[in-house]
Amino acid sequence: MPTKTLAHPTFFKQYKMHPRALEKADCSICHFDPNGGDKLQQFGLDFAQAEYEITEKMLKQYPNRFRQEEKKLN
Repeated sequence: MPTKTLAHPTFFKQYKMHPRALEKADCSICHFDPNGGDKLQQFGLDFAQAEYEITEKMLKQYPNRFRQEEKKLN
């Protein structure tokens, strides 16, 4: 019997479009379940609180969710 899911592929797509998004990411970026739906992890809650925008605060707070910026050599 199919189950109802509350995952939003649009939000995952928005994450994937970020220049520092992880290449091998799945829905567990926001959800406990890698297939989406069900409960949100803290990152997903913060993403919703930020009106589905990835903020500088989130980039710093969740370094494991984003590629790190390359340091410029001078």
